[in-house]
Amino acid sequence: MTVISPFKPKNLIAIACIALTSMVFQSCKSDAERGFGPYTITVENDSLLDGVRGFITKQKMGQKTIVDSAIVAQNKLIFTGHCDSIQLAALEINGVRGRFPTIIVPGSTYIALNKDTISESVLSGNKVNEDFMRYKMDTQANSAQMRAISMAMREARATENTAAIDSLITVYQEGVNTIREYPYDFILKNTDSDLSLLMLDEMLAGKTNPAMLEKIKSCYEGLLAIIGKNEINKRRGERIKSAIALMENTDTGLYNQ
Repeated sequence: MTVISPFKPKNLIAIACIALTSMVFQSCKSDAERGFGPYTITVENDSLLDGVRGFITKQKMGQKTIVDSAIVAQNKLIFTGHCDSIQLAALEINGVRGRFPTIIVPGSTYIALNKDTISESVLSGNKVNEDFMRYKMDTQANSAQMRAISMAMREARATENTAAIDSLITVYQEGVNTIREYPYDFILKNTDSDLSLLMLDEMLAGKTNPAMLEKIKSCYEGLLAIIGKNEINKRRGERIKSAIALMENTDTGLYNQ
């Protein structure tokens, strides 16, 4: 018995073209769009000495691990590797005080190092780290404002200026609320950023104030489009969804990644 194929030659050609187009589309997606791939972090400073070792480190559950290391050559540290998903990390360099938070993300990241005050170094090279740089600068500005208010309050108390004290208490509480809510406000204003999704995921990995539940739910809903972008983000979205469900049913706000 002769079996007649339902696929005519023209149909087979059309199917092959569709498959090829799909393959090309997938291959054209950048590593950043897929959420994983090779990364390069280049650190530069004219006074970095050859032979000095630097590290990319990560902390989880209070334990620090070394993700990558490199040795200075020609005033540069170049870290290379592969990341399965974007992740919060930090730069540490022998002989340089402190550590500088950064995001490991597919593609190229550049750090203009400030050796004297490492926290004033500058990130660039990709949207995730540039968004992170904005977030850090705004956080530092909020903290500086709180320090100024605290200093003014100490001076008012030293002179027993009750009117100033009463006024500053109100301003101080407003500042506390600003700092507490700023991460959520940042996420809500940057729902197109993978950083926002990473932040919410990290924030919910520990104990979270149940009073912030409505803000957290708003953030999650605002991030639905970025969650659907790739499989990595979908997994983060599922963790966040589970955390919200747990917070709705308990008073701990704890969940494990």
